[in-house]
Amino acid sequence: MLAMVAAGTVMMSSPDLELWYDRPATKWVEALPVGNGRIGGMVFGGVGSERVGLNEDTFWAGEPIDASGHGRPELLAPLRKALFEGDWAKVDGLSMQMQGPYTQSFLPFGDLSLDFGEGFEATDYRRSLNLMSGVATTEFLAGGSRISRKIYSSLADPVMVVEIDGARDFSVGLSSKVRHSVFGRRGRLVMTGEAPIHADPNYLGGDDRTAIRYLKGRGMKFCGMVDVMAEGGVVRKEGERLRISGARRAVIRVALRTSFVDRFTAPHLGPDPVALCERDLADSPIDGMRGRHERKFRSMMERNLLVLSHPERLSRNDWPTDRRIKEFGDTNDPGLVVLAYQFGRYLMVSSSQPGTIPANLQGIWNEEMRPPWSANYTININTQMNYWPALVTNLAECHEPLLDFVRDLSKAGEKTAQSFYGARGWVAHHNTDLWAHSYPVGAKSGSPVWANWQMGGPWLATHILEDFRFTQDADRLRKNYAALEGSATFLRDWLTADPRVGREGELTTAPSTSPEIGFWAKEGVGVSTGIGAAMDLGIIKQVLADSSEAARILGITQGGDWLSLRGRVAPYRIGKRGQLQEWSDDWLEHDEKHRHLSHLWAAFPGAEINVDDTPELAAAVRRAMDLRGDQSTGWAMAWRLCLWARLRDPERGYGMIRRLLVLSGEGTNYNSGGVYANLFGAHPPFQIDGNFGATAGIAEMLVQSHRGDIHLLPSLPSAWPDGEVRGLRVRGGHTVDLKWALGKLVEAKIWPYRGVKSLKVRYDGGELEGAAPNGTIVASGKMLRITVK
Repeated sequence: MLAMVAAGTVMMSSPDLELWYDRPATKWVEALPVGNGRIGGMVFGGVGSERVGLNEDTFWAGEPIDASGHGRPELLAPLRKALFEGDWAKVDGLSMQMQGPYTQSFLPFGDLSLDFGEGFEATDYRRSLNLMSGVATTEFLAGGSRISRKIYSSLADPVMVVEIDGARDFSVGLSSKVRHSVFGRRGRLVMTGEAPIHADPNYLGGDDRTAIRYLKGRGMKFCGMVDVMAEGGVVRKEGERLRISGARRAVIRVALRTSFVDRFTAPHLGPDPVALCERDLADSPIDGMRGRHERKFRSMMERNLLVLSHPERLSRNDWPTDRRIKEFGDTNDPGLVVLAYQFGRYLMVSSSQPGTIPANLQGIWNEEMRPPWSANYTININTQMNYWPALVTNLAECHEPLLDFVRDLSKAGEKTAQSFYGARGWVAHHNTDLWAHSYPVGAKSGSPVWANWQMGGPWLATHILEDFRFTQDADRLRKNYAALEGSATFLRDWLTADPRVGREGELTTAPSTSPEIGFWAKEGVGVSTGIGAAMDLGIIKQVLADSSEAARILGITQGGDWLSLRGRVAPYRIGKRGQLQEWSDDWLEHDEKHRHLSHLWAAFPGAEINVDDTPELAAAVRRAMDLRGDQSTGWAMAWRLCLWARLRDPERGYGMIRRLLVLSGEGTNYNSGGVYANLFGAHPPFQIDGNFGATAGIAEMLVQSHRGDIHLLPSLPSAWPDGEVRGLRVRGGHTVDLKWALGKLVEAKIWPYRGVKSLKVRYDGGELEGAAPNGTIVASGKMLRITVK
């Protein structure tokens, strides 16, 4: 139920906003995630024992490195010559010689274990995760008593908390897959250790004994510290555990810290994590702890609320979440869509807070020493997708860690641009990590189809002005402007004239890859490295336009004539199949059903190609999507959802939601996708960008603002005839509430950004009351209530 308390303030209480299950989790993708941006936990909800998987956002393998010696800028000219002359036998080999080392891995911190003894006969079992409060609860009856455990990573205090009622006797332990020791210290349990100095990516194979390397005294130091308050009971050390006896109630506080200083300082030079844990515990008083956390968590989650309903389809709140997922294909349960939408926002709040490290491929939740793709930052789509919902769903502060990271990456990337390409500005490629790795990975043997891609930095740079469009925060824009202009500076040096007949005067990119797909240059000749990938062109045009616009907003003299340069960039082209061409030439791709949609970047997340302003190119995007197909990996289907919404095809968009809300199995079938029992996105394996992309896509179906106007319900599917959404943000800094019934808008409320005199509002289902023919509505600075005539 939704209730208006005051203008712009909403309260919501709904079972739709709770994941719940009738049995404990047996594996990671069934456990329930909690987090405060820095400390992550996975709660299994056991009966006789409890496992909470622990993560800390700065706990990574490795240290800062200088790989500039791997650069081979002298190879750029012969590589371009081979490309423009069509000497395809040479191009991939030359590209591989321009690669640097691999990135490092995000590590599991360890496990918190609770042991309640043998002989538990549990009934009335329930475990749940409240998305509004950020609290995971396990409850059951045993021995005539109700036992309750509430676990959360506090947004208000720098600790994780476990509150136990009903279990009088139990023990607490800490363990880790990383080399460590456990000991007692002033009535507390302490675990200390040191991370490996290197961990090979999992996809390189090999034995962990050789792939994971320690160098004593050089790795990241870490400490986990447990403090127990046992009400009416006794706490004592027993081996490597704490034993609690006779407690009516217990509160366990868990502090996790590392010796991380910043991305450019060796971790062994950092502070003592033991002292940091002791400080965190001292700064986290037990009284009122959960209330402090819940108030802050709710204040973020309740900014944006959604209700969807259908007269013939029930929201099956009375079913466990895993059953709801299994049967969604039959039920089309609208409440499960809401749950998935808010789960994406929940994961954002839990994994990305001001002052923390950005959410990685698994957010902040990982149990493996060599996790899939190192659980690092894949910046050819996945990291950027993580942050697609942050601004539109009213979580702008969660976007800050990404912007902070881009600033650091721009500093590291200056040396890479110079040493690898002889270019000014800064560059980053396909992968990065905690240490702001900006080099092309691959170690001279990786496929250029993913390793040699120079647009990772420029794509990240597009987030800088996009942040301003939603927040109107000029101070934040000024803080990040140098990184934006530095990216434009690199692109000015990277662009090259296309000398081929008919392309005179065009600036293009060579070498160029379209992540992560190759093409047939001619019959039987498969190649990864090409010329003028459409993704390159879209990103470059956006960065150049953004740099010019940001300088105008800030009153700064531009470092180049960015708009003139943009005008010389090669155009998009339409191929013989009617599709938007992926490269400068109409080459046939290796895999027509490939998961990536790189060539469609300018349609989403870009906006240069759209249905209204470039209908012919938009039709070519649609044709390209038809050729690729809808079934794919989890995150790739989320991208398709966003694109179908942007193309204003609501039924194809809803079809992607139906494909996403399928219970995934194990393994790595790249075309299975779906979600796991705990709603984690399945690549498979677990990859969190699918969650974030799905939330962004649902928001895109309800409101769009990429053309400068506010387009209400642009892609509403027939599955949601009735609904209400409150607290969406749009470009211009405005906030939007919508209510609709029988598939038609009933009312919109818009809170204009301060000082705005007029707004352009669009609704395709009827004429808006009080709007001029072009959609302009006068804004008085107060809330606008808009209805349909």
